[in-house]
Amino acid sequence: QTSPRAWRGAALLLGLAAVTRSVGLLVAAALLLAWAWRTRGREARLVPLLALAPTVAWLLIKTSHGWPGSYAHTLFADGVLRVTVALVAQLPTNLHALAYHFVRCFDSLNGAHSALILATLLIPAGLSFVQRLRRGEVDACYAALYLLVLLVWPYPNHFARFLLVLLPLFCAYACLGVARMLARGVPAGRCPFASAVTAGVLVLVMLPSLLQVLQSIAAAASAQERVHTRISSWYGHDSLADARASTAFSLRVLDVMAVVGEQLPRDACVSSTMAEVFMLHGRRLSRPPPSQRAELASLQSALVACPYVLLLGATAFPAADFPRYYPLARVKDELATLLTVPLDATRPEQPPLAVLTRYHGRGATAHVPYQSAPLD
Repeated sequence: QTSPRAWRGAALLLGLAAVTRSVGLLVAAALLLAWAWRTRGREARLVPLLALAPTVAWLLIKTSHGWPGSYAHTLFADGVLRVTVALVAQLPTNLHALAYHFVRCFDSLNGAHSALILATLLIPAGLSFVQRLRRGEVDACYAALYLLVLLVWPYPNHFARFLLVLLPLFCAYACLGVARMLARGVPAGRCPFASAVTAGVLVLVMLPSLLQVLQSIAAAASAQERVHTRISSWYGHDSLADARASTAFSLRVLDVMAVVGEQLPRDACVSSTMAEVFMLHGRRLSRPPPSQRAELASLQSALVACPYVLLLGATAFPAADFPRYYPLARVKDELATLLTVPLDATRPEQPPLAVLTRYHGRGATAHVPYQSAPLD
């Protein structure tokens, strides 16, 4: 609908939706773009006010309660120019992550045939998307803005969940595009099954991994493995042995965090590249260290404030910001080792799974003699 009342209602609802999650601001921005494009700003002139008022009110409330931060503030804390250059340099990594997770959203096995079929469907979907974008449709404006943000978002390891937002639009655009292509030269209304054909193709893409997921659940023989079926690392493997190995490694990382947390004071602050996970399993306050883009002084200042540093031999995929054992390479001579967890207790020559250290600044090379964690 394009009546002034419809524009105002959409602006109010989407403006309120933006308050529930910061990324919802893109919905409000998409509406404003569509409104400006289709009405030239001559109708329903309250639309910008209604769309932005909830967010502005929320920012004022946050600031009045001593919480002025935002995603943009955190992202550009190290300087707009420095961060922008780093984000542009990260574009190839983000494109790879988008392609990888796009296929895995439909096929957890990431099959080559699935990638080929989905890439083929991107053609009619892209045509529909461009057509709707040229008409100034809100959904297309939203998809465009959302994709632009993902292209430069500094945390590509979260793309698996970020892409879920776009999947319904991709499916709808693919159905519309296929119907349009099949309808060429055919009288209107003679392609009623075009959408069903597209949906059927998508089901065929998903079917092998769906069967594999069901088989993986059924193959859980012990009570412990039935618990493992609740963990994502149990899935997406070609064999049960690979699933067991992947899940065992994931659980071992969590066990390490629990062991490390037990050996720290209750008021300890741990700098960790997996801060949220550590707080859940280590039961201690944790903060992520500044990224590789940050100046050394910023990293040192953060480690002074949160001096226990957990160096992990594991990382999220893709490891855009935090490589393994980060930030060891940047402050190697400023960390004192407190505890080391071997990757394999029978092979001490291998790099450790985790090292708990404490930041002491320059001259910390006289490490505290480490002890191996009580973890097999």
